[in-house]
Amino acid sequence: MRVTLGCSITFLLAGVSPALCATSSALFNKSVQVSVGANATAKDPSGGVRQISGTIRQTIYISSLGRVFVRQTIDSFFAKNTSDLPIISSSAVAGRRMVIAVPLIRGRASAIVNFDAQYASCSAQGVIGTKSITLKGSDSVIYETISPVAFGASSCLIQSGNALSQ
Repeated sequence: MRVTLGCSITFLLAGVSPALCATSSALFNKSVQVSVGANATAKDPSGGVRQISGTIRQTIYISSLGRVFVRQTIDSFFAKNTSDLPIISSSAVAGRRMVIAVPLIRGRASAIVNFDAQYASCSAQGVIGTKSITLKGSDSVIYETISPVAFGASSCLIQSGNALSQ
């Protein structure tokens, strides 16, 4: 079930065939640290408008059995907000690409990690699948974007071991 649902998410978000879904053993017992900057203009339910910007950081661990675990931290949208995302609904690997779905109230967003042929280095990018998104700020207010979400600087690093245990 995990592979089927994960592959379906990858197919929907990144246009990858479910038949290609598999985690390379080169990633087993490795952690991937991803960081992507984002900003947009958003409104709250009362119509107040504010600029939201911040950094989405994800620590991804691929176990020795190929299971993917994700911890996401959002900094500076309003404050720090950390959540451990469920494995089934949050990640999928297809070939040299990993797609991590970012949980939102409405809309689709994801972080896409691309690996080199040896799985020794990676690059990351943010993607929005809809024109506007609705999200809950760390101030517990629901915001809807009224401008396109712009992604800025990104980084990606692969290291041995489980970075989630640190």
